[in-house]
Amino acid sequence: MTKGLVARLALLTASIGLSLVMAEVGLRLLWGGEVRSEADLSRRLEGSSRADLSASHGRFSLFGLVRASDHERVVYELKSGLAGTFRGQAIRTNQAGLRQDREVATEKARGVFRVVGLGDSHMFGWGVAQEETYL
Repeated sequence: MTKGLVARLALLTASIGLSLVMAEVGLRLLWGGEVRSEADLSRRLEGSSRADLSASHGRFSLFGLVRASDHERVVYELKSGLAGTFRGQAIRTNQAGLRQDREVATEKARGVFRVVGLGDSHMFGWGVAQEETYL
C-alpha cells in the first residue's frame, strides 16, 4: 500500500468516527439524553394501568394500552379486553391480554401444540392491522 492510500483510509476512518460521535451528541441533545430510572418507569406504568380509556373514543396511545406485568421478568403487558385503534389500525385484546379476537382456553387439549411469541413492538404488530400480525 502506498502512503497516500493509507493516509486517505485513515482520514476516511476518522471522518466516519467523528460523524458518528456528532450524531450521537446531536440525538442526545434533541431527546434530552435522560436516562429513565426504574422508579420513573414504575410510575409511568402505574399511570398507564389506571388510565381510563373510555374518554379516548377507542383511539389508544401506548399510555393506557399497557400495564405493569405481574411476572418478575416481564416489564409490561397489554391490558385485557381492549377494542379500538392504535396508530390507525384496529386493535383488540382478549381477556388474557393477547392481541387476538378469540379467547384461548387455559387448559390445553391433548395433542394441541401452542406457540408463544414474546417480544417488543415487532411482536405486537406496531402499526399493523389485527389480521396481519404474524402470530
